[in-house]
Amino acid sequence: MSKHKSKNRGSSNPKSRFQESDIHAIRRDLARGIPPAVLARKYSVAPSSISNIKTGRTWSHLTPRGDEGDYR
Repeated sequence: MSKHKSKNRGSSNPKSRFQESDIHAIRRDLARGIPPAVLARKYSVAPSSISNIKTGRTWSHLTPRGDEGDYR
C-alpha cells in the first residue's frame, strides 16, 4: 500500500489557479510561440507557473485532447 494519500489533481485541487481548458490553451499558445511572460500576465500568475506547465513539471497528467494533436 502506498504511503502517500491520493492528491487532488488539476482543477479539483482547491488551490488551483487553472481549469483544464486553461492548460490546453496555454500549451497551444506556447506552441504558437507566445512568450511565457505574456501568458503569465494574461492569467495573473508567476512566469514560473507557465514554465512548469511547459516543461511538464505540473499538469503532466493532462494530455492533449483528440483534436489538438501534440500542441505543435
